[in-house]
Amino acid sequence: MIKSNKYKKIRKIFFKAVKYIFLVFLIILIVYSIVFNINKFFFGKEFLSIGGISFLTEEDDDSMKPAIKNSDFLIFGKAKNKDLENGDIIAYEFNGKVYIQRICNVIDDNGKRYYITRGDNNINNNVEKIQNEQIVGQLKVKIPILGFIVKIFENKYFCLFLIIGLIYELVYRMRK
Repeated sequence: MIKSNKYKKIRKIFFKAVKYIFLVFLIILIVYSIVFNINKFFFGKEFLSIGGISFLTEEDDDSMKPAIKNSDFLIFGKAKNKDLENGDIIAYEFNGKVYIQRICNVIDDNGKRYYITRGDNNINNNVEKIQNEQIVGQLKVKIPILGFIVKIFENKYFCLFLIIGLIYELVYRMRK
């Protein structure tokens, strides 16, 4: 009988901890959703960047498969020009769109550095030369599956639904 009560207490503590971890994770995703959509609406950025760290999800592009899948959540750190080399995965802006590619050639020309990139799933290199000013960041962390969940939270209609739900919840609790 004593073991049974001890087991129930441990089980109760475990489920309570899981509940709080889930709630913290959900709050982080909700804050991410709101900040991402504000950033996209006001600044036109398809990614969120805070203090030199950028958060991206791969668009429906298979060019970096199998290294990066559409369901991966990617964290990019500030890229230092001198540290980038062949084989590094970078995110860069080109014609208002963000691309994730691997550096396949570094060119030093008259004191300026350019990067030639290619997707792992592509045969040919990209034609454009990428300058350091275009680089969003260098891949630091890849979290599988989380990108799928984050894409849902990045949707502007889902974000609007969340905001309306939060306002409703606040008003409902204040009336009690």
